[in-house]
Amino acid sequence: MISRPLLNAGKIIISFAYLFAFIFIVVNSILLFFAQSSPAGFRGLDFRQKLQISFTGILLFSFILVGIAVATFTIKEFQSNHYNNIKEKLNSIYTELEAEISMERHLTPNWRNSNNASLNELLINLSNIFNTDVNLYDLNGYLMATSRPELFFRDLTSHRMNMKAFMNVSDLTKSEYIQTESVGNMKYISAYVPFYNVEKHVLAYLNLPYFRMQSLLTREISDMIVAIVNFTLLIIVITMAFVVFISGRLTSPLSMLGEGLASVRLGRKSEHLSYRGRDEIGDLVSQYNRMVDELEESAHKLANSEREYAWREMAKQIAHEIKNPLTPMKLNVQQLQKSWNDKIHDFGDKLEIFARNQIEYINNLSNIATAFSSFAKMPGANPVELDLLDQIGTTLELFRNTGNTSFKVNWPSGKRVIIHADREQLNGIFSNLFKNSIQAIPPEREGLIEVGMEAGENRVTVSVSDNGCGIPEAIRKKMFTANFTTKSSGTGLGLSIVKRYVEGAGGRVWFESEPGKGTTFFVEFPLVPAVEKPEKPFKTLR
Repeated sequence: MISRPLLNAGKIIISFAYLFAFIFIVVNSILLFFAQSSPAGFRGLDFRQKLQISFTGILLFSFILVGIAVATFTIKEFQSNHYNNIKEKLNSIYTELEAEISMERHLTPNWRNSNNASLNELLINLSNIFNTDVNLYDLNGYLMATSRPELFFRDLTSHRMNMKAFMNVSDLTKSEYIQTESVGNMKYISAYVPFYNVEKHVLAYLNLPYFRMQSLLTREISDMIVAIVNFTLLIIVITMAFVVFISGRLTSPLSMLGEGLASVRLGRKSEHLSYRGRDEIGDLVSQYNRMVDELEESAHKLANSEREYAWREMAKQIAHEIKNPLTPMKLNVQQLQKSWNDKIHDFGDKLEIFARNQIEYINNLSNIATAFSSFAKMPGANPVELDLLDQIGTTLELFRNTGNTSFKVNWPSGKRVIIHADREQLNGIFSNLFKNSIQAIPPEREGLIEVGMEAGENRVTVSVSDNGCGIPEAIRKKMFTANFTTKSSGTGLGLSIVKRYVEGAGGRVWFESEPGKGTTFFVEFPLVPAVEKPEKPFKTLR
């Protein structure tokens, strides 16, 4: 009968992969040879070609190293597993033999008992149970019994125990000895151990030749190498496509990048770069070296200017944050003095309110000073759930009897509007708005500041309206810009801080103004979901 191996799709693909690998290696070797033989050598290639060759070389080298490492690790792991397996079998057979022959003082090839007609029969039974060959040698190293007598009858292996093993277990009295032996071209692991009787005398030498290891190891290594080669070739094909695509994308912007860098004049001080190539990177390095010389002097000037500007801005913020609570504190003291002079009947209540407000603003000043002294920045927010009506009412108490200005509020009493915000920042928001409204009213006009509120399903809006001069159209876009002010003594930080505080609480702030009639600022906050909604919506005053 004549036959041939059946070829499936997998074998055809594997054969193609091997052919592709051979052609790929040959072609790249030829290209690399011509590149090295040219006068410019590798430096004569453009950047795209260098990328492609470098990526491909690194990929091949990496997978070769990985393949060698994986193969080495697998072989060692496989050998270790086989050594452990043969040791377990050796211990198990030793235990079984102890039950049969450990009571003997001397052991001969003619041994028998009620269960076994001969010593060979005993070893054959153990061989069938543990699926391994078993040999017993006498104290002189000659074969006494075996589970595979045909190997010795045909002179495939010697009747004498391996001399190296015999010396280790007999002369050197080792308790266990494992080595590699061979029958013809087949190598196998053979384990030896001295067998003791109950009197602790050596009866014989137990030997387990493990013939299965060589075939299993060869098959395992072959399958692993085929798997690694196939996987490597697949990755190489895919990666080559990506290398061509990526190298094209990487090199095309380099010329534009060189032109862009040539236009830059300011930046940090850098050293000259050295590059001997004549490609796009070389052009980029030339432009960079020219730019470094121009930037060295300007970088020092810019750094000094930025430091001075930063300290000026810091000083303005510190002054504004400290001055912000001082104004209502001063008004509070003036209001208390007026109440004392007028001998009002509820002066004790006024004094209690005064003390509470003063303590709150003193704590605010203390927190600001602590924050700036620890890390030169505005104090961080500490948001909590609080009643918006109570906080606005506390701030209003500081401004109620301010000159010729009166306040009018429009919201139901006995209701709570809960928001999530920082208490100190919330006081700062409305203190700034009230102070700006008071300052916007001309001295000859009787001032009126109306505070209203409107609550929806998820948000609440507070309005602060005044009857001042209004905001001209030309400067409205700059009102929330830091350092912008329309007053001769202001720092221009008030409304910018208000905007930052409101947005930090998840809200927003805006205004509407009519020149000559007044301005209304609107502050919107998100409501806490468990807020107690008013029975009727709040109405804004304007």
